[in-house]
Amino acid sequence: MRQIRISRRKPAPFFLGIGAQKAGSSYLYECLSQHPEITLPPIKELHWFDEAEGQYARNLRERFRLMKVPRNRRWVKVLAMSGSKRLVTFDLPSAFWIFKFMLLNRELTESAVAAYVRLTRHVFRPNVTGDITPYYAALRPSTIRFIRRYIPDARILYILRNPVDRDFSELSMYARDHQLRQLSDIPAAYVDRVIDGGIHSNYLGNLINWVDIFGRQAVHVELFESLTEEPQSTLGRIQSFLGVSKCDIGSRAPHARVNASKPIEISSSGRLAHVRRYQNDILALAEYLKIWPHIPVERVRGWSSVKTKGT
Repeated sequence: MRQIRISRRKPAPFFLGIGAQKAGSSYLYECLSQHPEITLPPIKELHWFDEAEGQYARNLRERFRLMKVPRNRRWVKVLAMSGSKRLVTFDLPSAFWIFKFMLLNRELTESAVAAYVRLTRHVFRPNVTGDITPYYAALRPSTIRFIRRYIPDARILYILRNPVDRDFSELSMYARDHQLRQLSDIPAAYVDRVIDGGIHSNYLGNLINWVDIFGRQAVHVELFESLTEEPQSTLGRIQSFLGVSKCDIGSRAPHARVNASKPIEISSSGRLAHVRRYQNDILALAEYLKIWPHIPVERVRGWSSVKTKGT
């Protein structure tokens, strides 16, 4: 396999935080940003690989044109969030970095990924750095193989959450953004995409893709419940996986939930039907997770119980 050679100096360790969506990735970004041996990009969720996979905005003119489309206004939103200290670091060097990142081509070619690596990895040496973009979990196997070819030493971090809670949390975020109160108020097409599409809650399929291509030792899995209930021990395992010294970073990051949404109103029968939909997938996932000894498998099996909390 080929690794991009950009500099004679040994590159800093690099990781990809691949998800899951609505599973604490914003809190993880804040915690890891506190570590003295880790330097993360000034914005969370770079989306380089999924945008490259989707043939997104090949040139600057097209990229600015697409900003007129509501779903593609992410960079406008990033700049608008510049006053926030949560998910965007905004000072002159950060602004320059963000501008350079906006100029990058998004395509799965050697020259394009070399530019991505230079900007996201080598500029931060000797510190560990990474790209925390939850959408990466659902990348196609061909894209994962591309990453493995050009960044073969990347470490993969995947945080899992009860898929029922994850789905309803995503719907709650949509309801928050559109000032809705009930599930019935959300467009049926969007609900179907989240619940019936389910690519971001297809943990087993996503895990198999990444483990088959990168290998078990390069992939680390944690549970959202562990991160929220036992942050120090969970963050300690993550720090060990990333090869940095253990620091008390959890206590220096905000304990309040980041990017949280008020739960929407869901009927008991609606939740029951959703739990039953996932039961077989959850049980199969629990068996697969046994290859990570620290994962509380019985707790994962408990996700298939109707008596779970919705958030």
